[in-house]
Amino acid sequence: MNIFETIWKFISGMFGVAIERPSPSDILPWEALTYYEVGNKVEINLWRLPFSMTEQPNVRFCALANTGSMDPVMDAEHNSILIAGKKPADHQLLVDWLFAQEPGNIAVYETLNLRAIHRVVSKGIDKDGEYLRFKGDNNPVMDSSKVRKQHIEWVSIGVIY
Repeated sequence: MNIFETIWKFISGMFGVAIERPSPSDILPWEALTYYEVGNKVEINLWRLPFSMTEQPNVRFCALANTGSMDPVMDAEHNSILIAGKKPADHQLLVDWLFAQEPGNIAVYETLNLRAIHRVVSKGIDKDGEYLRFKGDNNPVMDSSKVRKQHIEWVSIGVIY
């Protein structure tokens, strides 16, 4: 955190001003959701993604472990709605989309034999190519790994509490 961010955090805390933080991109427009009053059913039309996959993506509802790293957005037993491409080319479209967005999206990645669901907080390029940096919302520091495209397994499109 630089000096300006520190001062803003102090001032906003004194006067109750909300601090703008990175938040997820709009991956699903409102029109992709349909609510049926009969039966209280909600349908998500995944063909409305901002890129064209050849097949509907894989969808997983993932109950989170009680690590506390993503409090308060996600906590133990909350269900994150995750998507991944069925075909490698479709998954690459999803990952390329994630890398093109501003920080704020939440994704599942695996590196060093660990799997985490955290928020993208920065991105960069080094001699090995593009990478993302992740951080649990409730963690004091960023995750140690530079996450490459091949490490992205799922992208979160929502949370059910």
